[in-house]
Order: sequence, then structure tokens, then C-alpha cells
Amino acid sequence: MDSLTTIYCKTPSGQNEIDQRSSLITARQRSLLIMIDGKKTVAELAQVIDPAQLEALLTALLTHKLIEVLPEPEIQPQTTEYPDVFILPDM
Repeated sequence: MDSLTTIYCKTPSGQNEIDQRSSLITARQRSLLIMIDGKKTVAELAQVIDPAQLEALLTALLTHKLIEVLPEPEIQPQTTEYPDVFILPDM
């Protein structure tokens, strides 16, 4: 199974599948697709869906390109901002 911390999100095709209800996927796959919100981890999904079935369901949705792994946010290096430096005239 994928890492328990993996987060999936719907692709545009996945959202279209929810909106249009085509016969492309099974009822169990549709239920999982609805639950995938870009916030829940695989561990959280496994609390609702039998973990023994979860991997196959995720694989089917990935194969149909209805979901994708949510990219981890890029961590920007923190820069220290210094206030403007003022040069004082000689006194």
C-alpha cells in the first residue's frame, strides 16, 4: 500500500466523473473518489474503507487518471530580511 501519509487529490477528469456520473468506475471506486479531497491521508481513508480493498481501489482510480498524488508543497528557504541600512553623516 502507498505510504500512509500520502494524500491524493482529484484530477479534472476525476471531478468531471463526479459531476457527470459516467459508468467508467464501480460504486466502491466512486465512493472513494468522493472521499478524496486533497486533505485526507491514506491512513485516514483506511479508517473508512477496508484496508485490504483500499490499494486496489486507489490503483484503479490512478489507472483511470481520476486521482493523483498531491504534490508536497515546495519549502521556500527562509531569508532573513534586514532593515535598510542608513549611513549617518560624520559629526
